[in-house]
Amino acid sequence: VIFPRRGHELLRDWDLWGPFVIFIILALVLQLSHGQKEDAGAPEFAQVFTVFWFGVVAVSINAKLLGGTLSFCQSICVLGYCILPLVTGLVINVIIKLLTQP
Repeated sequence: VIFPRRGHELLRDWDLWGPFVIFIILALVLQLSHGQKEDAGAPEFAQVFTVFWFGVVAVSINAKLLGGTLSFCQSICVLGYCILPLVTGLVINVIIKLLTQP
């Protein structure tokens, strides 16, 4: 992603499994980070998921209005992988929080 080797061909090979797995990890970490309280992580994940989908729709519409060739699934792929550093930081934060609990 940082140094594409094949130019624009890299974007043609989009997939949805990577963002799906990233969002599953995000949902699990948000749910487990609040302890055993019932439905503790549900609102947080729903908010992140909703904001993500509004972002995908906004980027797709903006790309189409500006004459780009970015499809909706390509937008999901690119933005889904952009969530990976945030999920990694969240996992590290939860691990540190669990290790420092008395």
